[in-house]
Amino acid sequence: MEAIREHPAMQAELQYNHLIPDQLWNRLVARVQRDNPLLSKETAEMIMDGALGFLKLCADHPGNGFAPSKMVDIGWHTFLMYTKEYQEFCQRVAGRFIHHAPNDGEVKKTGGMAKTVRFMKKTGTPYDLRIWNIDNLNECYGGDGGDAGDDDDGGDECGECNCGECQD
Repeated sequence: MEAIREHPAMQAELQYNHLIPDQLWNRLVARVQRDNPLLSKETAEMIMDGALGFLKLCADHPGNGFAPSKMVDIGWHTFLMYTKEYQEFCQRVAGRFIHHAPNDGEVKKTGGMAKTVRFMKKTGTPYDLRIWNIDNLNECYGGDGGDAGDDDDGGDECGECNCGECQD
């Protein structure tokens, strides 16, 4: 447990907000709050920062079939609504459009959120434990079960699953 406490994941400051202009950042944070009125501004900022970090991860490591946590997915969905800005961001950061590919309830056995968190830990990629549901690392998928539009059949197989969706 000590190693987790020392990991960059524990950093509370924002890591990825610099990837977009301040005006867009403020609009996205305000939109997350407006759509989720029980969230504080700090939580809305964590969500958007997590979404930007997740998209940067997808940009830097294509083909891995990463999946967001439920909270990160809120930020991703919010950014997607700003289509022009999202497209420009993807082109600038990834050199391509990063598609959101929900699986509509079909569990893809690519490791999902657990695989994404393990990858971030292994590579030292900063992430915020508060929005990545670290307690559920044995689940087979993250967020809505979707991923970043990658079809990676070579990923981690579903191990001991607590999601209840993988039972035959």
